[in-house]
Amino acid sequence: MKKNYWLIIVIIFLAFLPCLTNGFVNWDDPSFLLEIKELRVLTLSNIQSYFMSTVQRIYVPLTLLTFAIEHHFFGYNPFVFHLNNLLLHICVALLVFYLGVLLGLKQRAALLGALIFGIHPMHVESVSWITERKDVLYSVFYMAAVIYYWRYLQSISVLRNEKRNTFGFFVEKYYWLAVIFGILSILSKPMALSLPLVFFLSDWFKGRRFERALFLDKIIHFLYILPITYITYSFHARIPGDNVWTALNIWIWTLTFYVKKFFFPAIFVPLYQLPPGSEGLGLEYILSWTILFFMVTVLFCFRKNKWVLFSFLFFFASVFFLLRFDGHADKSIVADRFMYLPSMGFCLVVGMGFDRFFKYLCSKRNAVKNAGIALIFLLFGFLFIKTFTQNMIWKNSETLWNYVLAFYPDSVVARNNLGNYYLEQGDLDKAMNEFLLTVYFKPDEKLAYYNMAEIFYRKGEFDQARYLYSKCLSVDPEYAPAYNNRGNMYLLSGFPEEALEDYSRAIALDPDHIDALNNRAAAYIVLGEKDRALRDVKNILTLDPENKIAIMRKIELMN
Repeated sequence: MKKNYWLIIVIIFLAFLPCLTNGFVNWDDPSFLLEIKELRVLTLSNIQSYFMSTVQRIYVPLTLLTFAIEHHFFGYNPFVFHLNNLLLHICVALLVFYLGVLLGLKQRAALLGALIFGIHPMHVESVSWITERKDVLYSVFYMAAVIYYWRYLQSISVLRNEKRNTFGFFVEKYYWLAVIFGILSILSKPMALSLPLVFFLSDWFKGRRFERALFLDKIIHFLYILPITYITYSFHARIPGDNVWTALNIWIWTLTFYVKKFFFPAIFVPLYQLPPGSEGLGLEYILSWTILFFMVTVLFCFRKNKWVLFSFLFFFASVFFLLRFDGHADKSIVADRFMYLPSMGFCLVVGMGFDRFFKYLCSKRNAVKNAGIALIFLLFGFLFIKTFTQNMIWKNSETLWNYVLAFYPDSVVARNNLGNYYLEQGDLDKAMNEFLLTVYFKPDEKLAYYNMAEIFYRKGEFDQARYLYSKCLSVDPEYAPAYNNRGNMYLLSGFPEEALEDYSRAIALDPDHIDALNNRAAAYIVLGEKDRALRDVKNILTLDPENKIAIMRKIELMN
């Protein structure tokens, strides 16, 4: 058993070794980690703020806490964040192995399944992308909850009097351990919403009697999962469009996408686009319906095989809430990371299949046996190499977005983010080229205009910058940063009244916009309105008591 654990650890660690030299990327790493001031100081009040707020309208307080702890001891060292992601991923793989054995698989079958889980290239995104700490963290607690729930089922089956003790689960330690780890999982990522469904699936797999106790012991899980999940789901509820056929086409495509990517792991892109033709019968959608028909056929043929049914039902229950009806509400209509934990059942079944194939080979002559074993090693070698190289895509923002653009040259997200990377590196010409291509593909992309304005501002061409900020605001009249920056252009050009108006608009849209408050205070000083300037300075110090600009300005205004 210990040898199997070490084999899993070593192989997965080597497969993901390149991720340890990767840095941060400008896709959500800033908003989930680098730009959150509360993560920089590990205090009780800051920890409370993690549990009282969302990030990009997602409730992940426990994930934020892990980031804060890492920063407290190591600062913004990407190696540490990547290493911890990898260690958590290895823990999940070890739990997959343990659960497989617990469910009745032979150790070799469980080992093969855990290795498939650990080195499948579809899981690179969840490990190599620091922001996706959410995936590996919630999965550790999720798997622990499932394991302890299974131990709970084993304990009540031994008692043989479950029916008479309807509320007997209240005194079962394994039940409460499942509850504790379930709470930790949902606090790490809302995708743990599926946990009660997987518990019902475990009841079926165990052969538990269909009676009242089966439902009663799920009530506590629903009581903590539903309210916490609602915090996120209320922002991301999906409503099918008017065109039922289009909605169904997209739903089937997203469902079969994950199955296809798992069983045919050839190409993985961090940011996928919805294929054209969803309103009719485009080629991709015909293929999706074909895959669906094949899946239904396989399930019918293996309807008496509990493991095959378990693997599909685990996948469906875990991924169901992420299946889409339209392609407009999200940047990622599908994503490799969404398949991270839902793939677990498939991994164990495929591991079991390889184990039976190996047993079959042992009964054959050496030539056939050697060829079969070589084929198994070849398949695992392919997964290993694919995962190893896939990690390199996440080296930095440039490698990430250039890889996406190789598949989707018209991706405005990739173009704009690549331009931002060049802008941060000071390569203004390359940045401008990417922003121009962004507006070529999407003329109403406000961020591209905003970023081009930043380039002209750096060049000292304030009139051109002001024009582009205005262009940005024509697309989105409620974009506060553009008002603030256009106000800067007015102030630098000698128009303090116009600057004051723009700063006030930015503050009206975002009352906590410290830069706009500081800038408006400067405009008030230029106009000789020191009392109003002092009022803005005091507001800044209420929001950020350590703001150096506001402190210095207050001293000047008080003298």
